[in-house]
Amino acid sequence: FLTKNQAALQILQMPQNQSEAKRVVLFGSSFSGDHEYSVICENINKIKIYMETGVQVVLSNLDNLYESLYDALNMNYVTLGQNKYVDLGLGTHRVKCRVHKDFKLFIV
Repeated sequence: FLTKNQAALQILQMPQNQSEAKRVVLFGSSFSGDHEYSVICENINKIKIYMETGVQVVLSNLDNLYESLYDALNMNYVTLGQNKYVDLGLGTHRVKCRVHKDFKLFIV
């Protein structure tokens, strides 16, 4: 969905079919504490776990994570065997993360 406001968030929060993967919404804010390195690391770690387990993630107002999620947002996957992997980064540190077939990343 392409919108200029939070309208897509309401659509993404509609009840899902039982066959659909689980979906979580992560919210950010303009509070200075939300921009600390430890909070960014915590959010990236949550996304990594969701990515590996097939939970769909909706990001709202989390612009400070986009650099770390660059390869995931651009779908720069590496395929090894039957699995896809993507790099997640924090500064100069990068880690490969397995991408579950049901994982989706939405930005609102």
